[in-house]
Amino acid sequence: MFVVRPKTDKDMAKALFFLSQYQVSFFTVPDGCCGPEGYITEEVFIVVDEESNDGDLRMVELMFQMNFKQEGGPLCPMCNDLWDETCEHLTFTEVIRR
Repeated sequence: MFVVRPKTDKDMAKALFFLSQYQVSFFTVPDGCCGPEGYITEEVFIVVDEESNDGDLRMVELMFQMNFKQEGGPLCPMCNDLWDETCEHLTFTEVIRR
């Protein structure tokens, strides 16, 4: 499982394009209720959590590692009870501009 929190509409479009190339299951969640001290944002994050085709989850994760900036820990919306600790879930935030 990994999480994508695109910072711009272009980043969201690129993330959805990458996901469309592989047979993985993902869902989007508005981040309007989670966070430290009631932190509310207008962001949407994508959770990629399982694969329909063997190896596709790893391949799409590698695609994100090559093309998106990676952050961890308190940015992970799946670990909202661990805001002060670093989790092991990968979180990608924006396209690496080349």
